[in-house]
Amino acid sequence: MKANAVKRAAFGFLATVALATSAMFVAAPANAAPNDCVAGDACVWKDSTYVTNGSNTAYVRFASGIPDIGTWQYKGTSIWAKGANSPKSVYNHGTQQKIRIYTSLDYKGTYVQIARNDGDGNISNSVGVVTASNFPGKLRSARFVA
Repeated sequence: MKANAVKRAAFGFLATVALATSAMFVAAPANAAPNDCVAGDACVWKDSTYVTNGSNTAYVRFASGIPDIGTWQYKGTSIWAKGANSPKSVYNHGTQQKIRIYTSLDYKGTYVQIARNDGDGNISNSVGVVTASNFPGKLRSARFVA
């Protein structure tokens, strides 16, 4: 009888540890939600996972287009969206349209189209809507298209 009680206690302890361990992984907060991008706009962030220096609200947003993203600063920062600080995340929170992001100024160069309510949390890796192979460069301009 005593052996069964010890087994039950050991099983209970292991189950508690397993549950606590899995909760640590499940309950971890997600990275910034692209929902922080204002409805009707598209947004870009300096870093992957929809953040700029740890802030999910420090983005450049646009409602129609930006022919030179490098002339804009990320909201609430003094960081210009160019060079090493070029956007690494993009999200289209527009109402009806797609956006195109371009590797050159003035909506020229290679582009990738992103559907409404879609985006890519890391445009420089090999997964997602935008990949290093279909977008070989920095994001320099972007606009909504029909």
